[in-house]
Amino acid sequence: MAAVAQSGDPLPPALSAQAAAGQGESLPEKLMVFDGVCVLCSGTTQFILAHERSPEFRFTPVQSGLGQRVLAALGQPLDGNDSVVVIDGGRCYLKSDAVIQLARALKAPWRWGAVLGFLPRAWRDLAYDHLARNRYNIFGRYDSCMVPDPALKRRFPE
Repeated sequence: MAAVAQSGDPLPPALSAQAAAGQGESLPEKLMVFDGVCVLCSGTTQFILAHERSPEFRFTPVQSGLGQRVLAALGQPLDGNDSVVVIDGGRCYLKSDAVIQLARALKAPWRWGAVLGFLPRAWRDLAYDHLARNRYNIFGRYDSCMVPDPALKRRFPE
């Protein structure tokens, strides 16, 4: 099993371009791995798509082959993973750090949410963990992962 990556760690060698993407595709430079059946997570993905400063991020559900390979390489649980994973600039970000990285990619005023990075990580992650544990009860759950519309399909590597 891979060592468990910590937020902000450089990507492990197992996430090299060929190893993570399978079928010879390279791993996207900016990637968000999210829970595809979570209403909150899927809604957040839609929000990011609508409010990014530039369309650089790619998205994959944890339920996909790519999502599973990324989680395995980072030593994250493959089932019941309660953390969004963001890969950006050769580093992986988890929990509240991932949310802050995503906020930085948004247009104003949404990117101003990155100011939460000044709070201690322990506080931010405590709030994140509480929301993540209760996300299905609060927001609901889909029966299957969202299917991107054809115009956005290229933003969702498999």
